Amino acid sequence: GYILLDQGATLTAPVLAQSGYISLDQGATLTAPVLAQSGDIRLDATLSPEMEKVLWSASKGKSWTMTNNVSDWMLVQRGDITYKINNVQFDKGLFNKIRNGELSAAEVFALPNMEQRRVAYEKLVMLQSDLDQWKKQRFGIKGAM
Repeated sequence: GYILLDQGATLTAPVLAQSGYISLDQGATLTAPVLAQSGDIRLDATLSPEMEKVLWSASKGKSWTMTNNVSDWMLVQRGDITYKINNVQFDKGLFNKIRNGELSAAEVFALPNMEQRRVAYEKLVMLQSDLDQWKKQRFGIKGAM
């Protein structure tokens, strides 16, 4: 069957050998020693470095869906990986540019896919808001110059 761990959930099953799909959301904890026969994996959380390595090596050959909430270590792994931000799929290059705030406003508005453009714009606005807040706290400057 399917296993879905939402925020704050903990799964401490000793064996998940016959489980189906596994979905981990932000704040979920998975401490299972056997994942070798589980189905596809959706990861939407930063796990401990040890758990990431256990999960990755126990799930070789599985299909993965990773979001912008996973660690940098997970994102450099290679395999059958789908990349999503807010449930919108991206190729790895665009995913990384959006995740790292590397797109200009012109590049965001030039994206042909409306949903990708929306997510990229939301990220751009969030980064600008964070920058404005930092300027205000640090220098007493309001808004972008």
